[in-house]
Amino acid sequence: MKEKLNLLLIICFFITSCDYFSSSYLDNAKKHLDEGNYNKALDNLIKAEILNENNPETIILLAETYKELLDYETARLYYYKAINIKPYDTRLIYALSGVEFDLGNYWSCISLAKGILGNFEHAPDHPYARIGLCYTGLLIFDSAYVYYNKAIEYRDDHASYYNNRGYALIDLSRYCEAMEDYNKAIRLDSLRPAFYLNKADLFYRLRVFDKAIENYTKSIELSKLYKGAYERNSIAFNNRAWAKLALGDTIGFIEDRKYAFELGYPDNYIPFENLESKFYIYRQN
Repeated sequence: MKEKLNLLLIICFFITSCDYFSSSYLDNAKKHLDEGNYNKALDNLIKAEILNENNPETIILLAETYKELLDYETARLYYYKAINIKPYDTRLIYALSGVEFDLGNYWSCISLAKGILGNFEHAPDHPYARIGLCYTGLLIFDSAYVYYNKAIEYRDDHASYYNNRGYALIDLSRYCEAMEDYNKAIRLDSLRPAFYLNKADLFYRLRVFDKAIENYTKSIELSKLYKGAYERNSIAFNNRAWAKLALGDTIGFIEDRKYAFELGYPDNYIPFENLESKFYIYRQN
């Protein structure tokens, strides 16, 4: 009897110790997350999970941390694990839909986002906008347009929604409406380089080359405010080059192509209208 009691005490001590150290690692992880040190946070979260593998807070933070580290596959696994523990948590489902989007799993993203339509109370526009992005990625622009409309019904001051809907309208050959949406996006947020880039591309499509150049230039100027905008800048320089050539500015064409190459644009001379278009959409977190 005494031996059984001692064994029970040892087990209780072991469980208590595991919970204590797990909580300690979890607290350390939170501090590192607040400091933006995701690798150190991850190290502590892994140790916390080893000691208590069913703690929902640890599982959720692991999912979020892997997402911040751009390890979307692992983040996906942890979000699914978290949802198994908390199946009715719409924020977790929405976060998982975002990971599926980042992985290019658009149909999975759509399915998850549709499952929380009307139940995502703190930001009801977000699932509609995300579904619109997925349909854009799938090149199903009529459906994308419908869902962007719904997102705008909930939130008519969100600049990115107009920008994204504008692109869908272009594919539907509704150019005037697309221009109106780009203008609305710029009125709501005049510092987004991508809005001007997309608007410039529309002017180019309409063969209004002077306006295209004006907006490409604005996009390039604003890109200087953002880190990591080199790819967008290279596209703007390249597309502006072709607009300049259309107006007979050969020197300007050569200079802009040179800048585009230096920023990483492919070194080939394909006319703008034959290029595979690269549209910049904005998604919320």
